[in-house]
Amino acid sequence: MKNNTGERKLFRLQDIIPIVIMLAVPIVYFLAASGKDGAYAEISRDGEVIAAVPLDSDGVYSYPQTGEMEFTVSGGGITVSKSDCPDKICMETGKLCRAGDTAVCVPNRVVVTVYGESGGDVDGVVR
Repeated sequence: MKNNTGERKLFRLQDIIPIVIMLAVPIVYFLAASGKDGAYAEISRDGEVIAAVPLDSDGVYSYPQTGEMEFTVSGGGITVSKSDCPDKICMETGKLCRAGDTAVCVPNRVVVTVYGESGGDVDGVVR
């Protein structure tokens, strides 16, 4: 489009508005999605919840109800880092970081389960 001086404008207001919208939508979506994490691990014994530990703050936790067990939160996940059970299978489950991940210590009757919106993707489908 030419203005009164005969020069052509590079952008008009009608051109800039869709560009701003196209740039703003992904930024707003990213900011909204990053605030939804809220993942936490629930530690329970005999079906009774002992603690709900947020996975966004690193630390080592132990509770008298779990015996000699320790739980380490780091990098957005939780591991059973110490246990007095004989087989230590609960320690071998590794880092639990996605919603639905679970570690069970049968001798101590302790269950660690991750809840929240981090992860939870489908690993596979069985027919």
